[in-house]
Amino acid sequence: MSQATEIYSREFDSVFLKLPPRIRELVEAKIRDLGSHLADFPHRRLKGRSEYRLRAGDYRIIYEF
Repeated sequence: MSQATEIYSREFDSVFLKLPPRIRELVEAKIRDLGSHLADFPHRRLKGRSEYRLRAGDYRIIYEF
């Protein structure tokens, strides 16, 4: 299975670039892991919304597919 396409929003970029380098690396690693294992990844849907969430330390990554 091929990896997922990663598309970032302007809002993501503005917040992401302000994070410390160690946190940015953690977030990038989580996103890569999600994309590599999309079919068998434990997706957790946000209640009442169509998006999903992924924890990266103290941060949440909100995504949809």
